[in-house]
Amino acid sequence: MRANSAAFALCPKRSIFCCADSYPQHVGKLAPTTALRVCVIVPVYDHHEALPRLVHALRLTSLKCWLVDDGSHAPCAQVVSALCAENQQWLRRLRLDRNQGKGAAVLAGLHAAHAAGFTHAVQIDADLQHDPSRIDEFVRAAERNPAAVINGVPQ
Repeated sequence: MRANSAAFALCPKRSIFCCADSYPQHVGKLAPTTALRVCVIVPVYDHHEALPRLVHALRLTSLKCWLVDDGSHAPCAQVVSALCAENQQWLRRLRLDRNQGKGAAVLAGLHAAHAAGFTHAVQIDADLQHDPSRIDEFVRAAERNPAAVINGVPQ
């Protein structure tokens, strides 16, 4: 997977992502970021078997992470709670009361990250289909173009 930048940016006036072609007046007003504060957001729905391996790999990134539990069943919810308790210095749990879908879980994670003062987030899936060891590539791409959304493209 390689990191490509897309023509989208966080639109501060609308608090959403907007296409640079559609809203150039807003995108052009983005303040330059002097220091990125990057975290990782992981939407989770019943991926309890892969989570310990994922958390181990994420620990190596030295980034703060949110596991966004999208209303998982009890076995997964228990694993998420235990992992967050064991790694409370860098791992946070955000639990949605019912399954709302991956998009809602990602948005909830983005809101939590923004509220905590993070400027950028890397979203990866809980089932290890995305390689956590590649997160640095996305962070470097964001450093080069902090107003862009960086998207992975399978190779």
